[in-house]
Amino acid sequence: MGDVRGWLRTSTRDWHTRVDAAYARFTLADRASYRDFLAAHARALIPLEDWIDAARLLPGWRGRSAAVADDLATLAAPPPPCPRIAWPDNEAARWGALYVLEGSRMGAAVLARAVGPDLPTGYLNASAPPGLWRNLVQALERAAAIGGPLWREQALTGAMRAFALFDSAAREAHAAHG
Repeated sequence: MGDVRGWLRTSTRDWHTRVDAAYARFTLADRASYRDFLAAHARALIPLEDWIDAARLLPGWRGRSAAVADDLATLAAPPPPCPRIAWPDNEAARWGALYVLEGSRMGAAVLARAVGPDLPTGYLNASAPPGLWRNLVQALERAAAIGGPLWREQALTGAMRAFALFDSAAREAHAAHG
């Protein structure tokens, strides 16, 4: 029953594709569009990081909420309203959501190359501490081995909810700003 990472990746592929498409509609070289992109990310990221409490799950983990808020401040934009997440208190779901957040961190480094030269990239370039991804994958495997099929399903639910939160934030930004 190993390879939880591969199983999560395969099981969330449709969500990943949907979220990528939603954020691909932003033009990262354009100041206003990039500001909207960052605001959409903040609307999902900030409450998600708060709900996950990842530092408790994974020692050495560092969030990116401050980095996205700093980039928005540089663009003279306040952080958007971020309602608290009222999802069930479930550790497996938190692991699934953390998997999504840390996977997005790797993709963000690629997106940073498309950002205009005069725009801030602290959020997109916020790298993880060395070895964090490997530690995350190992911890996922250990927790799944102990928790079994129910744990895996709960982790998948957390991952899908995280993707849905990012998708909703992007769609709201597009609806508000065309």
